[in-house]
Amino acid sequence: SNIPRRCTDVNWMFGYFAFSALVVAISVYVWPLGAPQALLKLTDWQGDKCGLGDKWDKPHLFFCPSAHDPERLQMWYPICVSTCPQGEAVVCPKNLNQETTTTSTTRTTANFYGSIRDARNGG
Repeated sequence: SNIPRRCTDVNWMFGYFAFSALVVAISVYVWPLGAPQALLKLTDWQGDKCGLGDKWDKPHLFFCPSAHDPERLQMWYPICVSTCPQGEAVVCPKNLNQETTTTSTTRTTANFYGSIRDARNGG
């Protein structure tokens, strides 16, 4: 019980703090040069950030219902919208060939997005 104890990872501690200081230094340098708000924005199926750039007036991401099964969502083709659809028709992409389909959202938002938790989704 009289075993002398000492810290054995002092070298790793210095490495950790040196790396942390390097990350902070890079962040301080890069932050003013870029668009840090882009880290918090989601992208649509074309890679555009909702709420930024050309899509500044469409800050919300919407997952369209599947054309084949309205109970499922098209997880691969989300779109940016200005407001959450509440029963109106929405033009949704069908595939990467940019074919579109018009979908009417007639269910309540709570029931519609409840399918996200459903194991069958994946659109």
